[in-house]
Amino acid sequence: MVVALVLNLVTTLVVMAPSLVLNFGTLPITVLPHAAVGIIALLLGFLFSFKWLMALRSSKPVICGSRGMMRLAFVLWIVPVFFGTFLYLTIYVL
Repeated sequence: MVVALVLNLVTTLVVMAPSLVLNFGTLPITVLPHAAVGIIALLLGFLFSFKWLMALRSSKPVICGSRGMMRLAFVLWIVPVFFGTFLYLTIYVL
């Protein structure tokens, strides 16, 4: 989970954020919900990773979050993937 979070953060900072800043006026309005949900998913990923790493350092059982919160994090991660794919296809392919 930590590796996926780091890879997601690196691609967000290196590829997506500069593209958003440089092309903000020309991008469709659907970019804003994509970015907002993606940021929330990143923050939840940081929270779960932090909890997991802290549990590894102590004698507590390794529990990142409840099943419902993990499902919420998955949905909040997968929605920007679909938004991003849709945006890519509409901007660069179609």
